[in-house]
Amino acid sequence: MVTPLIRYLIKRMNRELKRSKFRAIGSSALVLVAVAAYISFSAMVPSALTSLEKMVEEQNISDFTVHMTQGNLSYEAAVSGLAGVATVDHRVTVSSKIKYTDARGETQMVPATLVGIEPNRLPLVNTLVIRDGDGDYLDADRDDEVLIEGGFAYGEDIGPWDSVSILTSSGYAAFSVAGLAFSPEHIMMPINPQSVIPLPGSLAVVYMAIDSVRNAFEFPEDYINELLFLFDGIVLPEVAMSDIAEALSSATVTFTQQRDEIYGYALIKEDLKQGDSFTAVIAMLILLAAFFVTYSFFSRIVDEEKKQIGVLRALGYSRRSVLASYLYMAIAIGLGGSIVGVVIGIPAGEALSRFYVETMLHSRVVDLVINADAIILGLIFGPMTTGLACTIAVWGTVSLEPHEAIKDMRTQKVKRRRRSRSIRIGSFKRTSYMTLYTLRNTFRHKRRTTFTVVAVAFSIVLGAMSFLMVESFANSITKSIEDHENWDLVVDYSYPLERSEAESISVPGLEQAVLISKLAVVWEIDDATGQVVVTGLPANQTMHKYALIEGREAADAKEVMIGYTMSNDHGISSGDHIEFRTVDSSVVLSVSGILADTVGEVVVFMEVIEQLAERPAFAGMYVESSPGTADDVMDALELLPVVANVQMRGEVESGLVEFMQSYSSALYAFSLVGVTIATLTIANVVFMSVLERQYEYGQLRAIGYRKRDVSKSVLVEILAMIAIGGVVAIPLLIIVLESLVGLFREFWPTYSTVLFLNDWYGYLVVLGLTTAFGLLAAVPGIRFLGRIDIAKAVSGGRFG
Repeated sequence: MVTPLIRYLIKRMNRELKRSKFRAIGSSALVLVAVAAYISFSAMVPSALTSLEKMVEEQNISDFTVHMTQGNLSYEAAVSGLAGVATVDHRVTVSSKIKYTDARGETQMVPATLVGIEPNRLPLVNTLVIRDGDGDYLDADRDDEVLIEGGFAYGEDIGPWDSVSILTSSGYAAFSVAGLAFSPEHIMMPINPQSVIPLPGSLAVVYMAIDSVRNAFEFPEDYINELLFLFDGIVLPEVAMSDIAEALSSATVTFTQQRDEIYGYALIKEDLKQGDSFTAVIAMLILLAAFFVTYSFFSRIVDEEKKQIGVLRALGYSRRSVLASYLYMAIAIGLGGSIVGVVIGIPAGEALSRFYVETMLHSRVVDLVINADAIILGLIFGPMTTGLACTIAVWGTVSLEPHEAIKDMRTQKVKRRRRSRSIRIGSFKRTSYMTLYTLRNTFRHKRRTTFTVVAVAFSIVLGAMSFLMVESFANSITKSIEDHENWDLVVDYSYPLERSEAESISVPGLEQAVLISKLAVVWEIDDATGQVVVTGLPANQTMHKYALIEGREAADAKEVMIGYTMSNDHGISSGDHIEFRTVDSSVVLSVSGILADTVGEVVVFMEVIEQLAERPAFAGMYVESSPGTADDVMDALELLPVVANVQMRGEVESGLVEFMQSYSSALYAFSLVGVTIATLTIANVVFMSVLERQYEYGQLRAIGYRKRDVSKSVLVEILAMIAIGGVVAIPLLIIVLESLVGLFREFWPTYSTVLFLNDWYGYLVVLGLTTAFGLLAAVPGIRFLGRIDIAKAVSGGRFG
């Protein structure tokens, strides 16, 4: 039952809400932005995941892929009847090069993976969706047609019926693009997992008739080197994979891959997983700003109404009822922002989901998924934030005894101290006093100033951390290559070569080569087991130095070095013993060190590879050339059909750095969000500060200060808060970057926070934008000051 006393409080708060509508709208707007951002991103993440999984299901993306040497169709027959295998399909994959003319009319040559598939039917596993052509599939009667992976084709402006040239064993041959093909296997920055240094970037994927690939590289008639599997879900995948390995024991398996390890698929899932965290961070930062603004809003109100609160308490109102009346207003502000935020967030989420799915998945089908939990949390966010801010702001005053609130002793003391101050209006004295007045006002409300500075600092961190992260990546890449790579060229073979064929590769100027072997094995330690690709290097090679986080380099063939990710995921450390096995053999090795290295997840000496495989296969080599001949050696190697890609050391470095810097548009988006949060916070806090001190400003005008002097004091106050926030943001940025090192090492193993003085330009840009927009945010407050009635200000509003 609502008593007359409660009814009066509600009416009083409704009047107050109406009177301070602009400040209330400002607080509510911040809540609205936060909730809308949270709802839209919360809708995008599950919608994109659902769309991705739907694509995976419809296109039969493989559960397990096996790449081998010496394969033929008999191997497919051997594994097709195994328990747990629902479907198996074959293909031939070869690394090569593709030449084409880009939109500017320039000839481009990039590495390419050629995928030979059966014509006249879609693949049974990794089925393709063909778009932007005539819809026809590869024709067995046409050996000059290819399908280009759509993500690459869009980026390079390649369309149906364009002509491209592909390197074969007899040189470049011309093919016609029959259409663009899409598969989650190759979405978003494809990568060749068998490269010596697997680099994300421009890798073309070209689908060809399987006989065209065999003829182009002079493979036997029934040659295959890759099998793709779908499991039935009844037999455990581990059991099925073990049976597959045994059935393929006579071939050398160089690479295996489960669905979650497919680079494009795994990268998008990880991207969406991080999207959840990004959503929460953005929402929390904006709500933090809303908290500070709401706190300032209610601090001012209770300062103005302290005596009224004392009177209400003297009339019999309890602390709880008075606090509840202010909470009523705060919750109304927060709930209003939350409701509108949810209403706006749902269509925004649908648009964001559609954009993401079309851009990243190249799909036109979007299943909008909005979790009820997200909507409930969105509705709770606003009232919870504003209610908490209100409680903190009001509690100190509500807790006073009635006579303390009515007498307001603290205000009287301040007034007496101010009266005792002598004010002289000389030119220098006036400027000096205004500076002191501004600084005193900045620090008089310590809690509000602290909250504002923290909000600005976090906003700068949000805006600048992406710039610093990319610079740190670039520095880590440069440092890693300069410190650990002594080769001139790194070479990827078109397909795994046997030792005799790999050793026979020679061109003028090639002084020394270090062969790199790769082999898929099963590993086991304690209760943990799995499959991994082992990389083998000669024992005393000096072209590649190992980047170690823990332990030391392997001293002999009884020791192994484990990658950071494998160590982190399975708790493997130096001194542990781990078993590696193939169907042919097994070895137990001691872990000598943990690598933060690009060469592989498990690195052993070649003697270990020779124990595990009867006929080791080689994926590439490091090359040292004679002085001044690196370009000539590179050109000669690129002409060999068994060589897929050759890169100089400097090209690897610049390519990785360029790839990281390609995220510039995303960086600007992060920066804009951070600057927007800071601007909204400053605008609300400054305007409330001006309203709070309007009579003081009016009195300063009455004793001779000009509008310009008063306006400058507001600007100086803003600059002081931004300057302090900018300084506080520097250690926060370092802390944030250090906390993300482990996450970034999943992408680039040698990553560490490496920053130089000239890398902080992104921070300075964000700080400059925050300053510029912060000063712009002062315009409403300054305009309000220009309209102050001096007579009313001097008399406290009682003039006339």
